[in-house]
Amino acid sequence: MQTTTIGQEPGQDRETMGREHSPARDRQDDNAAEQIKRSFEQRAETVRPEDEERVANSLQDRVNRLVNSANAERPFVMRMLAAVKLLWAMLREPSFHLEWTTRGTIIAALLYFISPLDVFPDFVPLIGVIDDAFVLSLVVAQLSSEIERFKDYLRALIAESER
Repeated sequence: MQTTTIGQEPGQDRETMGREHSPARDRQDDNAAEQIKRSFEQRAETVRPEDEERVANSLQDRVNRLVNSANAERPFVMRMLAAVKLLWAMLREPSFHLEWTTRGTIIAALLYFISPLDVFPDFVPLIGVIDDAFVLSLVVAQLSSEIERFKDYLRALIAESER
């Protein structure tokens, strides 16, 4: 005889229990995603060149806090940190040219990441980093061709240094 857990439908395994997608749940997810996206876009509209220095002054501290948190081993957090490092490297490479719109988008994403008070405040366990991860994934997707250009640039530098 098969037993079920409270809240588990007959025939449903315990692994998928609680992960059902209803139209109401999907609308909530869409609303949260839109709210995060709007918040980021508002920051992106007001970014200034001097904000890069603000990022420079706070980024390492934010990365360290995340690395030392309980969330550090979660795959999405590792991907988020990789995106932060890549975007920061693009900004800081002096001989790699970025148009202001690209540069401003990267600065806005990193400002969103370092800000403790955004759509989901960073002090809320786990949830506090989800919006940061979402913003960074949007920016990485949006700048995919620039990221590829940067990777090609780095490969060329490495090849040149090996000659």
